[in-house]
Amino acid sequence: MTTATLAARKPSYTLRIYDTLAAGFARAARIEKTRRALNALSDETLRDIGLSRDEIDSAAARAVR
Repeated sequence: MTTATLAARKPSYTLRIYDTLAAGFARAARIEKTRRALNALSDETLRDIGLSRDEIDSAAARAVR
């Protein structure tokens, strides 16, 4: 098979599953990084940006969408 033929083939089911899982793990890592950054802020700074400590998890998930 030539390179052009390989590039034209649809990805296998297993490859699509791997890509989906990898994207999910990458998203989870970005959420965790955002969550840690927000947790590191002072209560005053969080108040300035309109967040409270109990809203950090949902705000991090929304920010990564």
